[in-house]
Amino acid sequence: MINPLVALVLVGFGYLGGRIDLGLHIRMFVHEVYNLPMPQKGYVAVGLLTLAGLYLLLLLPLVAIATHERSESLKNEVNNPTSVVATSFRSELRRRGSYSMNYINDIKSHVMART
Repeated sequence: MINPLVALVLVGFGYLGGRIDLGLHIRMFVHEVYNLPMPQKGYVAVGLLTLAGLYLLLLLPLVAIATHERSESLKNEVNNPTSVVATSFRSELRRRGSYSMNYINDIKSHVMART
């Protein structure tokens, strides 16, 4: 039988992690793995470690790219102190007061040039 405190923690995690009762599913998974023979437990452990390794293998390059982009952005901010005023398409459209296609294309190019 599973410890009630552990069950409470798992249910709380399930509630916070999307308001789905993940605790029940985690408890069922742990119960199934617990009842497996030892070689199958090893297969499950290797599978979970493989999934975690694959996740990290995919995540670490993305973290490196994001860190590099952040440092480049900060460097550009220091070199160019004039900040870009964010302009949305709708605000530009309201400011110009027209909905013709030429104005819309002009506003789109204006907004895209500023971003």
